[in-house]
Amino acid sequence: LYFCNNESEDSICGIEELAEYFEEHIIEEKYQVIMINTRKDLKEEDITKIKEFWTNKKISFTILLDSQEEVSNLYNIEVLPTTIFLAKNLVVKRVYPGLISKQQNLMFQYLSYFLEAKEKGKETPKDDCDDGVCGPPSGYDK
Repeated sequence: LYFCNNESEDSICGIEELAEYFEEHIIEEKYQVIMINTRKDLKEEDITKIKEFWTNKKISFTILLDSQEEVSNLYNIEVLPTTIFLAKNLVVKRVYPGLISKQQNLMFQYLSYFLEAKEKGKETPKDDCDDGVCGPPSGYDK
């Protein structure tokens, strides 16, 4: 899940990088990225602008509009953008609030670690951090 707002430069930059990073993996591994555009009190003209904006960006992810911030509140989203990784059973595995460069690097390290393990047919090891904000698994420094 990628919580964003198309009026935020960080959100836009983050989704473009995420789209580029996942381009191959979504096709090969059947990963799904869902963008949740969070903005309170959207009007019809805002929705049209949002659709045009993301169409022009050529982002192929599913985009949901959270105009009452209900979904954002359920996930306790305080910073945009926020990226949440869910397991197949929809359990939260990792949360990356904001898109500060260090957090972004940690997020991509975790993605690389996870995807490499999947490619090798290995399960990713469980750790104490499987349900919250954390860095990559210990010993993994790419």
